[in-house]
Amino acid sequence: FGMTSARPEFVVLTIGLLVTAWLLFVYVRRRLGPWFALFAAVLILFLGPAWELLLWPFEISLLGSVLFGLATLLSLERGDRRGDVVACVCLILALGFSSLGIPFAVGALVAILQSPRAQWRSRAFVFVVPVLLFAAWYVGWGHEAERHLTVRNVLTSPRFVVESVAVGIGNLFGLGAN
Repeated sequence: FGMTSARPEFVVLTIGLLVTAWLLFVYVRRRLGPWFALFAAVLILFLGPAWELLLWPFEISLLGSVLFGLATLLSLERGDRRGDVVACVCLILALGFSSLGIPFAVGALVAILQSPRAQWRSRAFVFVVPVLLFAAWYVGWGHEAERHLTVRNVLTSPRFVVESVAVGIGNLFGLGAN
């Protein structure tokens, strides 16, 4: 039972990764210019020494959240009803792939709240519908998932973040990860 080859998954992941890098390029270019956008897209595409992690079949959940999360934020920039509907669907998909969609939901909320008051009320569905669906899933099934939020993890997170940044910067300049 099942597939005899992971090639179809690798194709989907590769296409998803390319689309994600392109969306990130567009998003960053609008804010910081083409050079920063290229830098951001290259980081996503090659991920330093961990590049192979992006092509493991189970990573599609993380990639899907980032892809649809970026699509959400770009769709919200349109500022029209069609863009809002697309953003809502993309946010549902981002949250449906993994909890990595939660930061994109927060970003969508911030983007909506930056609209004039008369507009953000009519745009609230972009945030409310996906979050309600996610909450319904969490109440029904998600609360049984493995929990990683512990006191120890919270206390060790700052060191982990600093070490991760150091490794990332070192890899950018070819210094390795010692």
